[in-house]
Amino acid sequence: MIIRNKLPERQRRLYDMLKHGLPPIIRLPESAKAGMDPAIAKNVDHFALALSGLSSFNGKTIPAAGICFLEAENLKGRKWIGATSGNAGVGFGLLQGIFEADVDPRTKSGGFIAVIDASTPQGKQEQLTLAGAKILYAPTGKSPIEYAHLMADQEGHFEVNQYLHRGGLEAQWEFTLPHIEREVNRLGIPFRFLFSVALGTTSTAVAASIYFREVLPDVQVLGIASDKEEEKVPGSRTILGLGETGFNYTKEIPSERIITGVSKREAAIMSRRLYLDLVPAGWTSGLVIQGTNNHIAQMYKSGRSSEIVGPNGRTTVVSVFIDGPLPYAKEMNHLLGLAA
Repeated sequence: MIIRNKLPERQRRLYDMLKHGLPPIIRLPESAKAGMDPAIAKNVDHFALALSGLSSFNGKTIPAAGICFLEAENLKGRKWIGATSGNAGVGFGLLQGIFEADVDPRTKSGGFIAVIDASTPQGKQEQLTLAGAKILYAPTGKSPIEYAHLMADQEGHFEVNQYLHRGGLEAQWEFTLPHIEREVNRLGIPFRFLFSVALGTTSTAVAASIYFREVLPDVQVLGIASDKEEEKVPGSRTILGLGETGFNYTKEIPSERIITGVSKREAAIMSRRLYLDLVPAGWTSGLVIQGTNNHIAQMYKSGRSSEIVGPNGRTTVVSVFIDGPLPYAKEMNHLLGLAA
């Protein structure tokens, strides 16, 4: 864990931003239940925590925050490099900017290099650039994770490996999950609820499973993923792609709580419904809500609804949203046949 009092003043100020800069949980409008059987929908409550790589530093967008804090003093004049699907790269770009005084003025070195797949949406690439990151495409035949590791070794860069470092879990335990627990208490949400999150690095889902098992054992963690590469929503992974993250999600999350089957179009439609109701929902958010709704419907269909109903007789969902719609607006509009 990060020991605040041992951090230099500048890092201590950033730590405090991370600790207290998370947004509140909000209740979602009825549009979050669009398409559900009305008999089921009337007993479902949707809440969400909205995290943005541009608007707040937090344990999600900077998953390896711990190692950055503890080693930042040794990084003068070194570039940072890491694989990202976008959100973490935005966080690392902003974080490296805070340490810009550590950049060597003689060599102009320093800065964060975001290693991405060429298929990363143009909107997300623009967001990475805006956050101060330099984009490097992984070549054909190599994953961004493999290529970032290779370039770190060859060029002597500091690798912020969000996928393989325990800092990813610790950042969740120290920042995001205690915040969610406090918000659940504040809102009076029953302690039996569904906690749903898209599977990207899988650190949130894995950390939540461990954390809630200790403090709120009646919480059920749902991991939402894509089952086909062509239907993969930006910011999430396919089932096959989850294995390269390094987090043992299969150990922590029962297979019946890994939810797939949501198409890219379905995710975009749900995202747009939420956006039109003034909810800061991106493509991943649509995936999470639609996947959770499908799971609830399936539990009712199989006669297991009692497993997801709380003491108040209702099914409560707390989701984690990543990003608003702007980075993906063009791609989503094109998919839905809408004008840009």
